[in-house]
Amino acid sequence: PNLVLNVVAYVPFIMLLNRIAGFSVEYQRFMFFWSLAPTLLAGCLYYFHVYGTAAFNITWGILKDWFHNWMMTNSIALVSFTQMAVHYAILLLSEPLLPTNWQGILSFPQAELERSVQHVVIILWIW
Repeated sequence: PNLVLNVVAYVPFIMLLNRIAGFSVEYQRFMFFWSLAPTLLAGCLYYFHVYGTAAFNITWGILKDWFHNWMMTNSIALVSFTQMAVHYAILLLSEPLLPTNWQGILSFPQAELERSVQHVVIILWIW
């Protein structure tokens, strides 16, 4: 059941992150139907195929264990966030030493980001 809960929790979490990031409704709809819903369906079907109905026997104890595992995984992931924060601070301090054309923020229009991700999803479906 932990694996099923991972798949079930992943889809709303990614949908929430897409909304918070300010992606367009069209993009969010595309990602749901072409990436997230197939992930949810295929994941649940796979776990049903491997574990049968036991994969969906979710109790309060299993939810507690799953949440504990989720918290442990996030605490391990925070180590890399700490390392990234240190690298970011070092780079911010060293940026004035770089040539002026290497300084500043690199950004792309939101529509370009959305379009590139949509193209990657379509390519992955074709392959």
